[in-house]
Amino acid sequence: MPWFPAPSAYLDWYNVADFTSLGDLNDAAVAGARKEPHDNVARMAGAGVGGLYRLVAGRADLPRTNAGTWLTKPDGMRYAGFLDSAIKLVDPSTMGLWQRQMTLGPGPEFCLLSLAPIQAPEAFGPVAIDLRRFI
Repeated sequence: MPWFPAPSAYLDWYNVADFTSLGDLNDAAVAGARKEPHDNVARMAGAGVGGLYRLVAGRADLPRTNAGTWLTKPDGMRYAGFLDSAIKLVDPSTMGLWQRQMTLGPGPEFCLLSLAPIQAPEAFGPVAIDLRRFI
């Protein structure tokens, strides 16, 4: 991902019901038997970045996601117009359009997760990434 400070990137996606659940997840990640593994990974993260995204169209089908296409709203374009155009790229039965809710480092504001790469308008500055699961 060109906006990451390191040559390789690791994405860790969690689908939570709400912001309260995110806090619960954060607390549990550093408690009990998970504290030491969490701390070890955190030390290796170095200049890590993160993002908190909200589903704005389609569905969250993370197990069937093989591609991510990050999109940027063009300068001067209103959000309503951008979202109208971006939502037309989404097959709601297999794809999800996500919008970053908090800035936790560099990166485009929108991400379209899908089974396969998609073609997005050049004006959206698409950055397509093949995603692999490590379970």
